[in-house]
Amino acid sequence: MAEKDFREKRLEDFDDVFADIINGLLFHGEKRVLENELESGMPRSAYKVEEKFEEQERDVRKFWKNGQVRLAVLGLENQTGEDPDFIFRDFGYDGAEYRDQVRRRNENGGIKTCIR
Repeated sequence: MAEKDFREKRLEDFDDVFADIINGLLFHGEKRVLENELESGMPRSAYKVEEKFEEQERDVRKFWKNGQVRLAVLGLENQTGEDPDFIFRDFGYDGAEYRDQVRRRNENGGIKTCIR
């Protein structure tokens, strides 16, 4: 099982394969996400609950970008058996991404706008 999971993750990590999967799942095969618009993201995240650190790991995580602007964070998870709690884990991965975005924004002095 671990070997199959490893091979799936390695294959899906290729930008062209990942783009094909996302385009097939989300856009009915229309080429909306291009491989050169993808940037790999760290699949691991951590959070603290009551003085204890917990770790989360996605199978594959990519940023869909237009130049320097991140349009979306896309993730794939492989599941061989039914797990009724899976959706809650997946929400946790997305929540970790939002936490990281807020942390980065705060470290960079907040959101900067330009009004003319």
